Amino acid sequence: MSSNSVTIDVTPKVPLIDEVIHIVVKGLSPCHHATLVCRVSENNARFFSTAIYRSDVNGEIDVNKMAALDGGNYDGVEPMGLIWSMSQEPGQKPGKRMMKSDVTTSLITHLYVLHGMIPPDECLSFIEDKNWLAYVTFGRLYMAEGVKRIEVRHGRLVGTLFIPTGVGPFPGVLDLFGTEGGVIEERAALLASHGLASLALGYYQVGKNKAVNNDLEYFMEGLDYLLGHEQVIKPYAGVLSISVGGVRGIALGTFSPKVCSSGLWCAMRFVKNNTSLWEIQKPEVAVCIAINSHSFPRGHEIKFHGERLSQNKFDYDTLQYSDAGAILKYSQLAASSEKMNSLPVENGSCTYILIHGDDDQCTDPVIASYIPSRLKRHGKKNYYLFMYNGAGHLILPPYGPLYYATYQKNYDSLLLWGGRKREHAKAQEDSWRKILYFLKQKLAIKGKGSSGSQVESQL
Repeated sequence: MSSNSVTIDVTPKVPLIDEVIHIVVKGLSPCHHATLVCRVSENNARFFSTAIYRSDVNGEIDVNKMAALDGGNYDGVEPMGLIWSMSQEPGQKPGKRMMKSDVTTSLITHLYVLHGMIPPDECLSFIEDKNWLAYVTFGRLYMAEGVKRIEVRHGRLVGTLFIPTGVGPFPGVLDLFGTEGGVIEERAALLASHGLASLALGYYQVGKNKAVNNDLEYFMEGLDYLLGHEQVIKPYAGVLSISVGGVRGIALGTFSPKVCSSGLWCAMRFVKNNTSLWEIQKPEVAVCIAINSHSFPRGHEIKFHGERLSQNKFDYDTLQYSDAGAILKYSQLAASSEKMNSLPVENGSCTYILIHGDDDQCTDPVIASYIPSRLKRHGKKNYYLFMYNGAGHLILPPYGPLYYATYQKNYDSLLLWGGRKREHAKAQEDSWRKILYFLKQKLAIKGKGSSGSQVESQL
C-alpha cells in the first residue's frame, strides 16, 4: 500500500458547525488498521482527537457507518466522534477554551490517516514527523453564505448583529453568555445561519472596560436596538442565554414587554415585598429557554431604575474546590433556595423550556426542579424540563468539544463545568435541535433543518 494511493473525502465541502459531515478514507489495504487524527487550532488553543478503525474488504473506512475500535478517544459508530471527542493538546496551560475569534472565517480542521493502531499520546509525534498516509484540511462555518455581520457601537451598547441571508424581515434574538466576558459571536452567527436575526450583546469585561453592565436598562437598550433594525420583525424579540447570562435573561424577560422568547423568563410582573415594581404588557405567544441557569439573582447585582432586583447575597465562603484546585459548585443554591428571593415564575404566561445537565459542576443540577415545583404549587404546568444525563454546564451548539474546566480571568482560577464526553455531545446535539425548534415555532418562521413534527416527536 502506497501513501499516495490513500485519500480522504469530506462532505459537504464547507458545512456549518452544527452540520454532520461525512468522512470516507479510501485506498487502504483490505482489513487494514488505521488511526485517524483530527486537529484544530484557534485563538491560541489547540485540540485534537484520535480514533482507530479497520478498513473493509475494499480498503475503505466510512466513519459514518463503521465502528471505531478501542484505543482512541471514542469507540462505536459516531459520525461526528472525531469532532466532539477532541481534548486539549499537551504542552498548554490547562483550561483552554476554543473560541472562534473571527466568525466570518471558517474553523479549519486538519485530518490525518496514520498506519496501524497508534496510541493517542504518540499520534502527534507521528504528525510532526509527517509520518502519515493521507492528510486533508477542511473548514466549518459559523456564518452561512450571505449572512451579514454588523459591529454594534451604539451609545454604550457593545455587540455584534447578525442578519440572515434572504428577504427579511426576520425574527430577532438577543444572545447572552456568562462570565467568559467580551462579545461571544459564535452562537449568534449560527442562529442567523438558521434564519434568526441575532444580536450578541457584550456586558461583562468588554474590551478595555472591565466593569459589568448590570443595570437592566442596558439590556433593554439592546432589545430596542435589535427591534429598531429594519430587517427585524416587530414588536417582540427573543432572548437566549446561558449560566450567569441567564439571570439577566430572567430579569429582562420579567420586566420587558418586548420579549416573546426569552433565555429563561418571558414578560411577567415582578413583586418585591408584596409591592409591584413594574407593570408590563404580556406577549400573546411566549416561550422561555434557559441553559443551566436559575431564578435567584445574586452575586452580580442587577438593578432596575436604580433599585436592586434582589437582596440575595453571594457568599464566597460557599465556594468549593476540586483536588486540582478548580472552583466547583460555584452557584451553591440548592441548600439555600427556599430562603432566597426568586422571580415569581408563576406569574408568567409563557412556556418554560429548562435545559440542564445532571453532571453540571457549576450550578447544582438539584436546582433544576425548583421552577417546576414552584409552578406546580401555583397550579401551573407551563414548562418543559430537559435534564441530560452526563451533560455538564457549558451546553453549547453541536459538535464542539467538552470543556470540563476552563480558566476564568475574573476568578484567576479554573472553573469546573463537568460533563462526560459522549453524553455531553448528545446533549448538545439534542438541545440545539429543541432550541431552534421552539424559537422558530414561537417566532413563527419555517426552519430549513428538522421539521417541527420531527422535533415535536422527540419532546
